[in-house]
Amino acid sequence: MSNSTAALAHRTLLDRYMTSFSLHIKELCPEAQMEINFTNYDGEDGHIILFLPPSISDDEREKLGNQLAERSIEILLESGILILVELRDREIFTS
Repeated sequence: MSNSTAALAHRTLLDRYMTSFSLHIKELCPEAQMEINFTNYDGEDGHIILFLPPSISDDEREKLGNQLAERSIEILLESGILILVELRDREIFTS
């Protein structure tokens, strides 16, 4: 397989897993907002920044973080693709 063919196959697989993972996140926390990044950094294939709603409790945040870490590991073991999720608090700005 040529480098360009291998790169295209990898990108196609990454797209499929990023889409699936983002839909999974929306099921778990529909109020959250996401920023998806495909920048390859330090072995990472994809990165999702998840902006959590202010109403989420510390326990819910921890549970969500654990669920997302487990799914990230499952994807890595299934495909060799590393997608990490960063949890952030969503800032509420008032005018």
